[in-house]
Amino acid sequence: MVFVKYGLRCYRKIKSIPVVLARRRYVGEHQILQMSDIVKILICSSHPKPSPSAAWTRLGFFGRDWSERGHRVGMLGSFTFKSLDLCGYRMEGQIEIFNIIPAISIPHPVFFMINYLVATLVTTFFLLSTKPDIVVVSLPGGDTGLGIIHACQMTRTKCVVDYRDEWEDFNKSLSKSTLGRAFFNSIHALSTKLYKSCHLLVATTQRTISELEARGITRVKLIPNGVDTAVFKPEPKVENGVTRILYVGMIGNYYTIDVVLEAVNKIVSQGHSNIRFILAGPGDVSDILRKARIIGVDNIIDFRGILADRNEVAELICQGDIGLVPYDNNPLWRNTLPAKFFEYCACSVPVVVSALEDSLIAELTNENNLGIVVQPMNADSLSEAIISLIRSPKELRLYGSQAHVFAQKFDRTKISRDFLKLLNVIQSIGH
Repeated sequence: MVFVKYGLRCYRKIKSIPVVLARRRYVGEHQILQMSDIVKILICSSHPKPSPSAAWTRLGFFGRDWSERGHRVGMLGSFTFKSLDLCGYRMEGQIEIFNIIPAISIPHPVFFMINYLVATLVTTFFLLSTKPDIVVVSLPGGDTGLGIIHACQMTRTKCVVDYRDEWEDFNKSLSKSTLGRAFFNSIHALSTKLYKSCHLLVATTQRTISELEARGITRVKLIPNGVDTAVFKPEPKVENGVTRILYVGMIGNYYTIDVVLEAVNKIVSQGHSNIRFILAGPGDVSDILRKARIIGVDNIIDFRGILADRNEVAELICQGDIGLVPYDNNPLWRNTLPAKFFEYCACSVPVVVSALEDSLIAELTNENNLGIVVQPMNADSLSEAIISLIRSPKELRLYGSQAHVFAQKFDRTKISRDFLKLLNVIQSIGH
């Protein structure tokens, strides 16, 4: 009965889509006849738009920038039972948004394949109806993402993959059974084959490019992560004698907020009670708040909810004194640089990073004097680092100043223009 109700709600949400697509196709073809230099770009993700996900934070900015430069941009996203309210069609400025790919958010090989097949079918229909010039697919989100790439292959649509991390190995590391690991080994092989069929892959770090090249994928370019420096910039702080420790992003998963709570407890037990741990984002919020109550630091916690508006995120970060990037000890994160890292830096907020010593984020933090790197999953090291910064306001200001200078090298507007140049080159060549 639940699935029947879910199906009916989906139908009501998307029943007008064919009419929208028919009207859009006519208007699009008419406009292209008038302005042949316009590129029709379709941006795809396994998340609905809008959402605070890393994929839409990055590609949503690119889409707005490309649209403002005169290109026609559409966005294709998925939806689950929990995000059903976002299902359907909407306009956001000049960008058309289609959250029309149904997905099941259960981490299991069977549902992975169902999501893959559904994404292939829905996207194939969508591409045949809208005829974009180029499709940009964001990964991870492998089940839906690979389905979209497969649809591009079948419809001979030019495809570019925005590859943000080694999601295939991460999924395999989560598998507890031999069968599960064998399944994700096969997905690794399938994804490699599909990537080779694409016109281009872009990766966020040079280390990730090296990993892709080791798989025999040669068409790879660097489009790093970054920050909108026009939005994320230093603002005066409210000085009230309280040290504000900040975390913005996914709560749980490979970000160890539970370890942060243990560190906060240790900081308070050493006499530094004049602190606040401010966090915002989706995820295992109820579990974290329950653990805070159990260990007795719930009066220190200030949860601000899920912030999708980047201006609100920037305003919150600017009021922080220390920004946390609390990775777990999975070696897969050696090659990643999350958006929050750049956002903290752009707002002159020093970072305390829990990461492996040979990771890229640890290397950049140490080389550029952005803050302190500690061992992952270690509450003692984390608490000691935060206490050292609380005791040294001068060092805190120095780290913040260096962080702001560092972030200017990763201005997202420049990165967006570099990406667009690559898309224009691909558009200018044949299949």
